[in-house]
Order: sequence, then C-alpha cells, then structure tokens
Amino acid sequence: MVIVLRRIPQGSKRGDNKFPRNERLHRQRDFERCVKNGRALRGKLLAAYIYWHGEQMRRVAFSVGKAVGGAVVRNRIKRWLREAYRTRRWALNFGFDLLIVVRPTCGSVRREEIDLEFEQLLFRAGAVDKSKVAMAGEGKA
Repeated sequence: MVIVLRRIPQGSKRGDNKFPRNERLHRQRDFERCVKNGRALRGKLLAAYIYWHGEQMRRVAFSVGKAVGGAVVRNRIKRWLREAYRTRRWALNFGFDLLIVVRPTCGSVRREEIDLEFEQLLFRAGAVDKSKVAMAGEGKA
C-alpha cells in the first residue's frame, strides 16, 4: 500500500516569509483556551491543539518541554518549527489559534521528519487553504 502525503510548497518570495509578532500566542489564557476548548491532534512527534475563533487572524505557539533534551536541542527544535510555519503561512486559513507541543521522542529525529509531521498536522486540523495549495502546485512542474 502506497501512502501519498499532501505537501505544502514553501513560499517563493523571501520578503513574504515573515513570522510577525501579532501571529504569536503570548498569554496563558490563550494557551489554556487552545488546550481546553480546542481540538487535539496527536502525532508520533508532535501534538497540536487548534482553537477556531473565526476572527481575521491566526496565532501560533510552540511548546518544548525539558523531557525533549537540553537547551540546545529544545531551541533547535523551536527554530525548526518556526521555520516550518514561516515558510508555509501563506497557505493557511485565518481564524484559529494553534499550539504545537513537542513530544519527548522528537529530541533525536531529523528536521525533515519534524517538518513533515508539522505539515500533516496542519492538513488534519483543516488549517490549510487547499485552493492556495492547488494553485501553487499547478505552477510548479
């Protein structure tokens, strides 16, 4: 059996790939709302909590606990996740808060595995605007 994974092409314009401050979750109550009222999605390496609020914004946060590894490992994984979000944010819908929690098994894997699982969680959560992905896929041969 062959499993076909849907992928989001990375953004092409360098200036468009930003992760602005207003797209980050900051407050404890926002984190709690994602966990308590949001939809939970679990993968082998990551867990995601998505809370749909319907406003014209999206916010994201990443949580990496000490069980994952030392500070160097935790910071590296956060950098990888921010990069994965930053280069794919052009294809995402608005109206949600997303909390990504890194599982301890994530400390010893490659970047590509984390990137792929992050992408698949976005698809499963319904955060990807499939029309934008389809249009981007047609332009690339």
